[in-house]
Amino acid sequence: MGLLILLLTLQPSFAQNIITIPDSSFENSDPFTNQFFTWFKCQGQPTPWLAGENIGNNYVPSGMNPTQGNYYAHIIGGDIGALDSINQIIGVKLSTNLKKSKEYVFFLDASCVVIFKNNTNGDVGQIKLLLGKNLCEYNQIAWLSPPLDSVWHRYKVEFVPDDDYQFLSLEGWCVTPNKAGDTWVDNLSSIYEEAEQPVLPPINNVTYNSSSKKLEIVCNATTLTNTTLVLYNMLGQQVAMQSFENNATNYMDVATLPAAIYLLELKAADGKKLWYQKVMKW
Repeated sequence: MGLLILLLTLQPSFAQNIITIPDSSFENSDPFTNQFFTWFKCQGQPTPWLAGENIGNNYVPSGMNPTQGNYYAHIIGGDIGALDSINQIIGVKLSTNLKKSKEYVFFLDASCVVIFKNNTNGDVGQIKLLLGKNLCEYNQIAWLSPPLDSVWHRYKVEFVPDDDYQFLSLEGWCVTPNKAGDTWVDNLSSIYEEAEQPVLPPINNVTYNSSSKKLEIVCNATTLTNTTLVLYNMLGQQVAMQSFENNATNYMDVATLPAAIYLLELKAADGKKLWYQKVMKW
């Protein structure tokens, strides 16, 4: 009962308005036919298609593994001659409407692996975010990524809808004439109102190392700023605290603490928002 009271006491006092992007890492797909089941191919044939390991088209450039799950989306943009000369688009219905004039943010992983035309390498592929009132309807161009390169990067997508929309589309785009960007997308986060966005990506895992008597806090290799790790005991008392460094793995020394149940939190430095919470026992 004490732990339950502690958890309820320490819950954040704000409510986040979260909009879910269904099948955000393209796992609900058929690896043999390269078909999406949740997302819809709005424009382009035979791509856009599914990419990843053990799929029917075997189109997996060396070293390009998914950033989340087994698959990712392959969307070409630009002029690629006889195969397709239009930008390719995939679309999906969101869990609820985006509201007009609200500031939103989400995150996605993207890269540009192959440049088709003239066999020329370069940063020419980009991703467009399109919003619509119906599936595969493009009422607003809401965001355009920076030029993509051949390494996965996590991008912060910030946009303001000019109307209420419930459909989101991703378009492969290339601004360079007579060239095409072979773009890849994976691991889309949920959509948050800008004022309530979490620090993303959050902590992946926390374990207690009995040899070093330290908590090992593993996160993704994305900068986390103005955050603090706090450890509470069962009475709700703070027993340890330290700044969260921008490292792939952080450590909290708990050698002086007795074996018990604790609650670890990752908070904004001002203490007003809670980004992560996990019950620890050693």
